Amino acid sequence: MKILKLFVLSILLVSFVSCDSNESEKTNKNSFKLVKLKGKYSLVVPKYMSKTTDLNDDASIQYEHLRKEVYVTVMNEAKKDIFSVIDDMDIDVDSTELLSFYVTAYLSPFDEELEGYQVKNTSDLKVHGLPTRIVEFDGILDGKHPISYMIGFLEGEEQFYTIALWTLAKYKAKNLDMFNKVVRSFKELK
Repeated sequence: MKILKLFVLSILLVSFVSCDSNESEKTNKNSFKLVKLKGKYSLVVPKYMSKTTDLNDDASIQYEHLRKEVYVTVMNEAKKDIFSVIDDMDIDVDSTELLSFYVTAYLSPFDEELEGYQVKNTSDLKVHGLPTRIVEFDGILDGKHPISYMIGFLEGEEQFYTIALWTLAKYKAKNLDMFNKVVRSFKELK
C-alpha cells in the first residue's frame, strides 16, 4: 500500500510540475533578452535560453535550451581573413560577390556532414543596414537525428557575422518565428 501511495504521489507531483512548466513556457515564449559582445554587436535571444560554451569553439556567443533542443551561436570573422583565403586560392571574387562567396564556403561542409542535406529557403535582405542572406536547411545528423537549421550571414564593414540556429526537425515549425526574430535583431555596434 505504501508503494502505491508513493507512486500516486509521484504521478501527481510530476503532473503538477509539468503544468507549471508549460505555463512558464507559454509566458516566456515571446520574451527575449538583449545580448551584447564587447561593443561589437548585439542581438536578442529567448529568455529561456542559457549561456553556454559547449557548442562551437569559434563562436563568440552561444546559447541553448537542452530540454527544448534549441541552440544559437554567433561567430564573427574578419573580412581581411576572407580576403587572405581568396588570395591564397587565387580566386577572382568581386566585392559585390563577397557575401555569396562566404555563404558558399561556410555551407559546403554541411553537404558532407548531413545526410539528405537540402536547402529549403534562401532570402537576401538588409538587417539594420547590413547585407544579409538567410539560409534554411534540413539534414540528418549521424544517420538518425533530423535537424533543421537557419543561418543568417551578415556582412559588416570589417567583419562577417554568422548566426546559426538549429533544433530537431520536429520542432522547426514552432521555432521558426523565434529564429527569424533572433537573426533580424542583430545590430553591429560602433
